[in-house]
Amino acid sequence: MSNTNSPETRLQKKRNLNDPSCIYIVYRVKTSEDVVKSQDAELVQRTLQGDKNAFDRLVSKYQGAVYGLCLHLVGNFADAQDLAQEAFVRAYLELYQLREPSKFANWSYRVTANVCKMWLRKRKTDIASLDTIVPAEFISTLPSPQEVVENEELQLPG
Repeated sequence: MSNTNSPETRLQKKRNLNDPSCIYIVYRVKTSEDVVKSQDAELVQRTLQGDKNAFDRLVSKYQGAVYGLCLHLVGNFADAQDLAQEAFVRAYLELYQLREPSKFANWSYRVTANVCKMWLRKRKTDIASLDTIVPAEFISTLPSPQEVVENEELQLPG
């Protein structure tokens, strides 16, 4: 028998407790989480049927959480905004792959995390060394900081 003290279940007594043939019926009560999941499932289905307003409602509902995840993963406000937008675009384009529409929230967080991870991976490979940007010949012709200080000291009236 399930836990009768949890908020999701209720116990209903049908007969006297002292009667050995007493029957209990345990029934499940819809929680707010169940309602949210069913609303998400309905919005996903409507989106897949072409209702763009339905996806707008999903974006409005989850934009704060998606942006927060992006900000946590990349640490930059502007990049997080761009990545959150990219995550929603990717979610919209791949929505047909979602097997359980009631789990849109978890699925969208995974999509968001993947978008951020790919961006971080690409950003890591985009960082170039100074040698590839500025030729070594140019760097060798510049005076060192010590040479600059020595030249300034020589030019000071003594």
